[in-house]
Amino acid sequence: MNISDFPVKDIVTSIVGDADAAEAIVEQLGPVNYSIGYEPTVSEAGDCISLAFNAEPLEISFPIPSSEEEGEAQQLTIEVEVEAAENGMYTVAGSNLKFGITAQNVFLVVGEEKTALENFSPIKLDFDLEKVK
Repeated sequence: MNISDFPVKDIVTSIVGDADAAEAIVEQLGPVNYSIGYEPTVSEAGDCISLAFNAEPLEISFPIPSSEEEGEAQQLTIEVEVEAAENGMYTVAGSNLKFGITAQNVFLVVGEEKTALENFSPIKLDFDLEKVK
């Protein structure tokens, strides 16, 4: 399942600690897309589908301008550990999909090294999507 324009603002705000700076970063990033795998199970009645998610980390990369006038911008990569503790549920009659995922941990990635951001508190994201007819 693909989530276009993934809601990263709360995650970025939590990392940088300043709403205005976070807004500028989110604007610079543009839409962030996230794909999450799932294993579907149809109910016996055939009226709903349970989705067991296989959440992979979300990677967000963006350039950081150099503090030197002619210096090159450096690429900053943030890896967000995403968890989906509960199955999602799609109801056929209402064409409605409900699920939640949690941004559990955040890492700063430099080369092959990942450093956990210690002050990050998990953020729960709940989705309630209805197909427009």
